[in-house]
Amino acid sequence: MSAGSLDGVTVASDRGDRVRYRNLLAGAHFGIAPFRPGCPWSMSVVDCQGMGLPVIAPRTGWLAEHIDDDLLFDTDDQAV
Repeated sequence: MSAGSLDGVTVASDRGDRVRYRNLLAGAHFGIAPFRPGCPWSMSVVDCQGMGLPVIAPRTGWLAEHIDDDLLFDTDDQAV
């Protein structure tokens, strides 16, 4: 199941435009960290946190150290 197929979820792209990116974050309710194996950290997570957005993330590496425990998940089913 992709995020775009979930009711109420919109997947948006900034198309490389930093102003659009900032505006997308300003209108968001939360961020979702990338699920890529071996991804040691994410600038998008830092950006969301800088905007005061909670971030949902897999319980791995750097993310597990910097994200509130209540917002971490261990399995794909927990992420949805």
